[in-house]
Amino acid sequence: MTHTNVKAAASSRQPLILAAGDLLVLLSFVLIGRRSHALSTADFFAGLYTALPFVVCWFLVTPWLGLFKLDVASNLSRLLPRLLVGWAIAVPLAHVMRAWLLGRPIPQGIPLTFVIVSLSYIGFVMLAWRVGYLWWANRRQRKQTNSVTEAQP
Repeated sequence: MTHTNVKAAASSRQPLILAAGDLLVLLSFVLIGRRSHALSTADFFAGLYTALPFVVCWFLVTPWLGLFKLDVASNLSRLLPRLLVGWAIAVPLAHVMRAWLLGRPIPQGIPLTFVIVSLSYIGFVMLAWRVGYLWWANRRQRKQTNSVTEAQP
């Protein structure tokens, strides 16, 4: 496989890798939350119902900000402001959707402590995941560039 083909294959997988990582962050929030409230973590459908608003809102908002594009995901100065905006919109929107799904009044049916915990956890862990991915992707890209440069006569 040539350098161009390797780079194209890696860039075509990148949105899937980023989406899977983002999904894992959101699901970890739900799993930890259900566990901390002594709710069953084995009840797949209850967990899915809890995660649904966060997953839907995250994946409705963040693609519009370019968070799954190579030039954004691999550049810290482009990633951080977009990640912050996505987080600041998607998480509160998920709380509104969750209250609506549960038939609770908005905003009275949205516990402030839940909003604070979700914003904190999702914000911190999503940032850690995305910065970790950025480091790994840039490191991998440098290695590929060095190996191609060294291989050329």
